[in-house]
Amino acid sequence: MKKAAHQVDNEGTIRLIDAAKEAGVSKFVLISSILTNGRAIGQETNPGFVITNAFGGVLDEKLVAEKYLRASGLDYTIVRPGGLK
Repeated sequence: MKKAAHQVDNEGTIRLIDAAKEAGVSKFVLISSILTNGRAIGQETNPGFVITNAFGGVLDEKLVAEKYLRASGLDYTIVRPGGLK
C-alpha cells in the first residue's frame, strides 16, 4: 500500500502540477484530505489520522504534494474535505 500511496498521492500529483505549469493552467485545485497536516497540529493520535494514514502513509504523501503545489508558483486552492458520505 505504501508504494501505491507514494505513486498516486505524491508522484502522481507532482506530475499533474508540473503538467499544469507547462500547459499554462491559470488555477490548480487540489482535493486532498482532512488531517493531511495532522502531525503539524498535534493530531497524530487522532483516530481519523491514524486510520487514514494507515493506508500506506497516504496523508504523509499528500502533504508532500501539497507543499510542492504551494512552492510551484501556480495560483492554487487546496480543499481538505472530511466527513463526506
